[in-house]
Amino acid sequence: MPPNRGNARGHWAVNYRAQRDYYNRLDNLQLIGFLPRLPAEPMGLVRLDVVAVLARRNDSDNLVARCKWPIDWLVSRRYLKSDDPSVLDWPMMPEKRVSRKEAPRLTFTITDMVRYFLRRPEGSP
Repeated sequence: MPPNRGNARGHWAVNYRAQRDYYNRLDNLQLIGFLPRLPAEPMGLVRLDVVAVLARRNDSDNLVARCKWPIDWLVSRRYLKSDDPSVLDWPMMPEKRVSRKEAPRLTFTITDMVRYFLRRPEGSP
């Protein structure tokens, strides 16, 4: 789970080091197969849906701020072409679930919209 950066203060070097450490953890998870392998090409038009499992209620704006580092990592590792709104469609706020029994986490569902529309059968909405 990335840190809550919604009200972040601090020296730029400390923030940069924390982001680099977070990226390294994600790289390690990807290496051991916990995260999907890199695609042959970055996805060009995607829809993003996020589910957050939290130990306690969280402000929605802070939850959106928590998504910045994972999205930036996806772009930096070429899963996504960009985080520009013309590429990344984020149609709704992240869904929140409060649970003290489950580990806190963010789950990203990324739908490649180009493949989605190419696979749809004729006449489907």
